[in-house]
Amino acid sequence: TLTNDASSGSASTILINLETHPTHPQYRFVLRFLLGTPSNKDLQDELMKEARFHNDIIQLNFEDIELHLTYKMVYGTFRWFVEVCPHASFIISTDDDVILSLRNIQQHLRPRSPGADLYGGGTTFGFHPNRQPHTHSYVPETQFPGSVYPPFNGGLFILMSRSTVQRLYSHAQCHVLINADDIFVAVLANELKIIPTALPVKGVVSKERRKLALETHVAFLDGEMLHPRWSGPRER
Repeated sequence: TLTNDASSGSASTILINLETHPTHPQYRFVLRFLLGTPSNKDLQDELMKEARFHNDIIQLNFEDIELHLTYKMVYGTFRWFVEVCPHASFIISTDDDVILSLRNIQQHLRPRSPGADLYGGGTTFGFHPNRQPHTHSYVPETQFPGSVYPPFNGGLFILMSRSTVQRLYSHAQCHVLINADDIFVAVLANELKIIPTALPVKGVVSKERRKLALETHVAFLDGEMLHPRWSGPRER
């Protein structure tokens, strides 16, 4: 929960959803995550042990591969936020190799209401679909027939209000899924006339800080060291 205005005491609860891969336990020792199902049974057994130990993993019932990232977004992030977290006003969707600066995010949220649309992040314009099969981010014309994507916020960091997620989740139920999750969200938003809000991603997220955290066993939060002597998950 972040306090938006210290003088009034008003606060907003933000659900921070971090998408991960079953083979990234070193990242999950710092924060907890949402993921799909691995094809390897031994890896699934390890995930079950990890889930029982920490009790903070959301696992979805489909194979965790790149083509299923949109399933993660819709049936993991959106559905969980709408159906399970009614108290949360905003949601941040990001990856397991990103560190968030909650202080900077708080500054962006102060003038905003969860009842108003907000689809914010590092906005990209004029991006063309990749039509090359068997390559990264391939999107066939059956999924998106246009020649240029609508403005979209990259999957590195997306900040959305409750109103926006509710509308996106409802619209997604009757829409052809697109392989790229951030593009799919942008297409939904564009059809719903939700305009992307460009946020200064620099200072909000940093992959370098995650790399440093893993190399030095230091967890970072709010631009400061949270646990200077952090050395991995505690034993029970």
